[in-house]
Amino acid sequence: MKVTVVTSDKGELVGTIQGEYVQTEVEGQTALAADDESGSVIQAGILLAPGQQTQEIDVSEDVARMEATDFLEQVKTLIE
Repeated sequence: MKVTVVTSDKGELVGTIQGEYVQTEVEGQTALAADDESGSVIQAGILLAPGQQTQEIDVSEDVARMEATDFLEQVKTLIE
């Protein structure tokens, strides 16, 4: 499963969102947006604070089914 990870400018985990997202500008702020297959409709997304970075990682289905705290601990090991 693809997960998009958001990290601070110091490399600390800020959050995750399931799936693949593209960076875009929304009202002057950088955002991550998922769109439909035509690429024209933003369906979901998050705003990024200045200095935050993103990266995509693959996680196994077992990791994807973990409780939130355990999931985040696993993600931390994948981005370090």
